[in-house]
Order: sequence, then structure tokens, then C-alpha cells
Amino acid sequence: MIELHEVIYCMHINGGGDHWTLYGQVTGHPRFPDYTYVRPSTPVEFDEATDILKTVSGSQYKLVSYGSDKTKIVEQIKKDIAAGGYEVH
Repeated sequence: MIELHEVIYCMHINGGGDHWTLYGQVTGHPRFPDYTYVRPSTPVEFDEATDILKTVSGSQYKLVSYGSDKTKIVEQIKKDIAAGGYEVH
């Protein structure tokens, strides 16, 4: 399974309509070298008991460690799932 380490939310500057997205270091990903920083696609499911996140692209990530407050990150993941997309500023 793909693992995501040091998970945080950060602003993806897009010249307007900037997105607040998940960001972290990936291991076990078929397209990226280990410990490459990635922004997973929009979350669609999250299991708090196992820290397994499923994205709109169909990828599944095990959130292994959190780079900031886990509670706040989990709350934001839930908001993004409920809204059907990452928060836009």
C-alpha cells in the first residue's frame, strides 16, 4: 500500500481559486520515488480507525505520520469529503 508521511495541509497557489490540499512524502507509490513530496487527489473516503485515505483517482494511502495537529488534519479531510473537493480560497 502507498504510504504518506508527515501529512500536512498546504496552500496550492493557482493564480486565483487556490486550493488547501493534502501534502506529504510518499513511499511505495508506483509513479514516484520514495520520499518524494506529493499532493494526493481529492479525498473521497477516510477510515479514522486505520488512517486509510481513498482519493477520487482511486488511489489508497495509509497516512503514517502527521506533520502537524492530526485532529485538525482529520477534520479538514472530513470537510473536503463532505464538500466533494478541496477547500478553495
